[in-house]
Amino acid sequence: MTSNEMVSFAFSDDRVSTASLFTSVDSYMSYYLSPEAAEFLSELYGFKGDYTESINPAAYIEYLKLLFSLSNKHQRPLKGMSAIVNALVLSVRNYGGKLYAESEVLAIEKDETKFILKTMNLTVFANKIVIATHPVAYMKVKGGVSEEIHRDPVFQSIKIMPAFKGAAVYREAWWEKSENATRNITLEPRQRFVSNSNCMGVTMPHG
Repeated sequence: MTSNEMVSFAFSDDRVSTASLFTSVDSYMSYYLSPEAAEFLSELYGFKGDYTESINPAAYIEYLKLLFSLSNKHQRPLKGMSAIVNALVLSVRNYGGKLYAESEVLAIEKDETKFILKTMNLTVFANKIVIATHPVAYMKVKGGVSEEIHRDPVFQSIKIMPAFKGAAVYREAWWEKSENATRNITLEPRQRFVSNSNCMGVTMPHG
C-alpha cells in the first residue's frame, strides 16, 4: 500500500466510527494498519510525539482527516504568517474599524442585545465577538460569557503542551545538491522535509 492508500484505508467512515473504542491515535492506527505502518505515517506526516496519547482519538482523527483533505490545497504566505495579521489589520482600517493594541480584556458579559467587553480603560459594546487567544490567558478573563466558555467541553479539550520553534541556517542549499536529487530529495520553496531524527520535525527550505 502507498501512504495515501494507508490513510484512505485507516480513515474510512466505518473505521473512524470505532475511534472512540481506542485509548489513543497510535493504538487506532496500529490496530487497523500495523504498529510499523502507524510509525511510518507518523514520521512521514510529522505528527509524532507523546502528546497524542492524551488526546481523544475520535477528535484527533477528525482533525487529521481535515488536514489530509487540505493537502496540496493551501499555501503559506510568501512573507510569513504575519502577513495574515497584517492583511486583517489593513482590512479593519479600510472598513473604518478601530484597533486597540495592548488593551487587555478583563471581562466579557452579555445583555439582551450586546456583548460587553471591559478593559482597564474602556468598555466596548459589540454585536459579535471573536475570541482568538491562548487558553491559559483566556482563563484569566472573567464574566458570564467567559465562564460559560471555560466550562464548555470543547474548550476544556484543548491541550496545553510545551513546544518551541527553531530555525537552522545552512551555508548552502544542501537539498539541491546532485546526490540528494538522485535520492529524490528535491525541494522547492515552501515544501517540507521531514527528518527521521528526534531533534528535527519539519524543515521548510527558503531560497
